[in-house]
Order: sequence, then C-alpha cells, then structure tokens
Amino acid sequence: MFISDPLHIYIIKYEMDMYILN
Repeated sequence: MFISDPLHIYIIKYEMDMYILN
C-alpha cells in the first residue's frame, strides 16, 4: 500500500537509500 504522495515517496526512497548504505 503506497501513498501516491510525492513527499511520502521521496521519504521512502531516502530511507531505503540509508538502509542500503548502512
């Protein structure tokens, strides 16, 4: 269930990047 909110998507992608880098 993804929210089609650009800001929400940006936050999700940012957290995913942080998770991968860590």
